[in-house]
Amino acid sequence: MSRKNLCVILPTYFDGKTLRELIPEIKLEVSKQRSFKLSVILVIDDSMGADLELKTVRFFSNVKILKPKKNLGNQKSIISGILQAKKIDPAITHFLIMDSDGEDDPKGIFRILKSLDNEDLELVVVKRGRRNDIDFQTKVMLNIFKVLFRILTGKTWLSGNFSAFKTEWFDKNIETFRNSNVFASLLQALPAKRAIVTLDRSARRFGQSVTNRHAKMNYALDSLLPWVKMIQIRSLIFFALSALNFLICSCIAIAGRFIWNFAAPNWFTIIVLSTLGLTFISLNIFLATYTLRYVSSE
Repeated sequence: MSRKNLCVILPTYFDGKTLRELIPEIKLEVSKQRSFKLSVILVIDDSMGADLELKTVRFFSNVKILKPKKNLGNQKSIISGILQAKKIDPAITHFLIMDSDGEDDPKGIFRILKSLDNEDLELVVVKRGRRNDIDFQTKVMLNIFKVLFRILTGKTWLSGNFSAFKTEWFDKNIETFRNSNVFASLLQALPAKRAIVTLDRSARRFGQSVTNRHAKMNYALDSLLPWVKMIQIRSLIFFALSALNFLICSCIAIAGRFIWNFAAPNWFTIIVLSTLGLTFISLNIFLATYTLRYVSSE
């Protein structure tokens, strides 16, 4: 059986110290799957070259380093890395994507590749399990976002870049990736024969994340972009149902006041006003997503 060419893409931003440990561990785990031949590509999202720890990483075998002229951000760095890797080695048959801070545990690689070895599968996405290394405020905000994502899209938010896929699947969606600023959300939004593997998230190995809260909020909003059309449809349906409910309740209240001569109770008034509020909220969501689609297409 011929060996498959696996390319591991690691977007990195001040994670040089972690990479010195991570790369040998990745090589060890991939070697357990004898059907894969490994190459590693680092996408350094540090145009100023301030991470001096990365100098020692250059000496690892089968590791190529890509350094864009400007900082692209985590998601765009991944997409750029995949596109460049395909040019460097057109024979690549599989890609594995990991974060380079150590939170994506290399011990999960064997399980991911074993799943992807199934001929019927095109994509394996990692659903993150337990995560104990975040503060209470971040955990609350994350859970709120997950609930909102569920309401807006009807899907469970998987998050994270940790994934593996066949090059054939990426090629089918290459224009979508090329024109997008998000990677992780596309893994869930695009059609694919996929499997979901649940893995606990490890703690960051060294230092603290340099991504500020504002950038995290932008990432959360960007992750909704592939779902804009679905959000539009769901918000429009909800608007129609809320408006119909408001109309029926209003008719009942008016009939009660002028025909049956009784005033609507307070709880009924609250229901009517709440329905009106939900109607306006769903309409605003529809208009916002419509505007977003229009701006994105320009």
